[in-house]
Order: sequence, then C-alpha cells, then structure tokens
Amino acid sequence: PNPPNCAPISPHNPKGRHSTPDKRELLAHRMIPSSKLLVAMFAVAACLSLTTAKAPPSHPAPLDLDWSSMGFSLNDLRTPYMYLDVIDQDSAHPGTFDGAGGGSGRLGSGWASLENPPKARSLMTRHGPLALEPASTIINYGQGLFEGIKAFRRPNGSIVIFRPNKNAARMRKGCSRLLIPPIPDDTFVAACKEVVRYNAAYVPPSQLGALYLRPLVFGSGAKLGVAASNEFTFCIYCSPVGNYFKTSSNSTTPPPISLLVSNKYKRSCAGGAGGVKAVGNYAPVFLCQKETRDKGFNEALFVDAKEGKYIEEAGASNLFVFIPNKNGEGGTLATPPLDNGTILPGVTRDSILNLVRNEMPGVTVEERPVSLSDLGRASEAFCCGTGASVTPVGDVHVEEASGGDDKVYKLCAEGKRKAGPVTERIYEMLHEVIWGEGRLGKKYKDWIV
Repeated sequence: PNPPNCAPISPHNPKGRHSTPDKRELLAHRMIPSSKLLVAMFAVAACLSLTTAKAPPSHPAPLDLDWSSMGFSLNDLRTPYMYLDVIDQDSAHPGTFDGAGGGSGRLGSGWASLENPPKARSLMTRHGPLALEPASTIINYGQGLFEGIKAFRRPNGSIVIFRPNKNAARMRKGCSRLLIPPIPDDTFVAACKEVVRYNAAYVPPSQLGALYLRPLVFGSGAKLGVAASNEFTFCIYCSPVGNYFKTSSNSTTPPPISLLVSNKYKRSCAGGAGGVKAVGNYAPVFLCQKETRDKGFNEALFVDAKEGKYIEEAGASNLFVFIPNKNGEGGTLATPPLDNGTILPGVTRDSILNLVRNEMPGVTVEERPVSLSDLGRASEAFCCGTGASVTPVGDVHVEEASGGDDKVYKLCAEGKRKAGPVTERIYEMLHEVIWGEGRLGKKYKDWIV
C-alpha cells in the first residue's frame, strides 16, 4: 500500500490511556529498537512513530516477494500495521468476570466498540515494539492468551478470513478463565478485518500461503502480588507464512510426519488450563519438542496425565484417526473429546467434524477417548490446526521404558509415503471451502469473512 498520510499526535495523555488513542500509540513505540535502527528511529519519531494511520485500499495485489520459499515463520518480514487497544479494569463491564462461559460476547466490556469502520481504523497503528512494566502480570504470571487465524487470497484475487468468529468465541472463554475482560465477538472480528485490510499486500498469492494473524490479550498492568492485572492490552499483529509442513510433489497434502509418544512430559491435566489458548501452555512444550526432534521425529504426541494411554494432542495440533470397517467399506473417524478440559477446541477440528458429518455419509464420526491401541486398528491418522492445516501421520513410535525397541504403529501403506484417501478428501473439502470453489464453497460461505 501507499504510505499513509499520517497526522502526528501528542506524546502526552493526562486523561488516561482509555480516553484517547495517544497512549495506545505510545505503547507501540516507546521501547528502544535494535541498535542498527536506533539513529533512524530517533530521526523520524515525531512524524512516524507517534502517528495514526490512514487506511490503504482493500484487496491490492500481493507484493513481489519470493512467496514459495516462505515457511511457517516471520520470514524476515515485518508487516507495516497492527491493531492496539488498552483498557483499565475500572472501564470493564462488571459482568465480564461472571462464570466460565465468557458471557454472550455482547457485553460492554470496555473494549472499543467497532460497529463502524472509522472506529476500528482509529485503533490501527504502525507495527512496533510494546513497552511493558517489569511487574506486568503477563511477564510475571503469564496472564495472557493468543489466537491464530489465517487470511487467504482466493484465485479471483479477493481476500477472505477463515472462521474468525470461532477464534473470537474461544478467546472470550479463555478470558473468563484467566480473569481478563472478554473481548466482544464483533469487536474481535472487526479488528481482524482491519488488520487484514491494512496489510492486504502481504497476503500471498492464491495457494502459496496465507497472512497469519496473531491476536493477543494480556495483563499489562503492574502487580507484585499474585493477582489479576488492573490494565489489559489487546493487540493483533500479522505475518505472511507458508505451509507448516511443505506439500509433497505427488499429493495436495504435506508428506506424512512421524510422531513420538511423550511418556516423560505431559501437556495438560483435568482441571487445568489445557482447554484454553493460554500463553503459559506452550513454553513447557519447548524442551519436549527439542528432544523429540533431536531423535529424528517431527512432533511429540501427548497422552493423558492420569493413565498415560489416551491420546490428547500432537504438538500444538488436534489429532484424528480413521479406523476402517472390517468389510472395507467406510469406517470411523475418531478424535479425543473436549469434556475433560485438557484439549484445545481447535477451529480446524470443528470444521472437519462438521464437514465429515455432513459430506461423508460412509464415515461415522466419534468424539471419544482414543487409546494408543486404537492406532493398531487405524489405517490413517492426521494432525490438524490453523498452522498445520491437515497433515497426515505416517507412523507413531512409543518408546519402551526398559530401553528396548520402540513399538511402532505404521499408518501409511508400505512404500506409499502420502496421505490416505480419507485424509486427502478431508483436506480437499476444507480447501474447497477456503477457496470458495464448487458446491462446498457455496454451502459453507458463512464460514468466510
């Protein structure tokens, strides 16, 4: 997009953070950047850093970048704009802290109401560092949540976001779990739309990746005692990404991956916070992930903390297994249930459950405990998530405690390192909806924003 016409704003805000956007702008730019940019930052701070942004045109063509080489990372790029809002606890609606369900998503929670686009645009600011108190509850106690959402460029050049309302509902419920004022669903979705619109030139060409949105909400106020913050920040930044696992040449899906069952580490337990996308759920996985990859596997497969035999998640993804009927016709697609609160209710997971129930009459869908022994009867398995999309599993290894040979479950036909027919069809259906193609593109058009 063309550089916006920026109007400088005051670096002072005597009325408090929520009364004007000044503090929101300052929050994004107070922190000192890398030394290489320091001199330039000081030189342009008055006209660039402390500015509000004018919206660029919608749906511009993608920039001329090497899109095909991008992985699921920041790819050494920084998109120009992000969304930023800050409130204090006094401006939050008292009803937002009632119950675990997160309310209706329509509460006047103190977050900006975005019924009209100009209001959303006023909260857009240039991408930049956030300055936080050392005693902020996100740093000290992990009071924060994040989401992952993708915007895609369709073959006709239009840009769409896949089911952001589901992410809004999940974040709202997570807010109630962590005593953060929930963000109303319409505010969340409107903010996502503005972030995509401002950074539309960074949406990759059709089928070469996506613009990945990372909404964050966290306690940004200072608290020394173990207690919820009195100030909260809602931020959305974005980055163009490629596929989490690269697609193979002879298949539309990525090549099958290898999983190693984690007997040493557990991801979650009943009564914990495994069912919400809390920031603190992810760092404890880093060591397990490193050890797993050092052994030559792609991801860890986590099992339940109580008995150690029921599958929960594969890395940061949900898992499905397909068990064929004995007569060779149809079968059962099973995935672990959500009722223990140990598994994240994935948006891709929910989409697959709906598509298979409605569009694959020969397949029975079951949300039930899935044991490791079920893998012995399965002909296919796959991971799914916003990052992983639909990724087939080739084999699952279970290490023997005595140090003997691993028990190995093979989920691909010998010599055929590609997705099975059920996994392939699920991948195709999901992407037919995303690209707006065929019967499913029309039938599930309400999944697209």
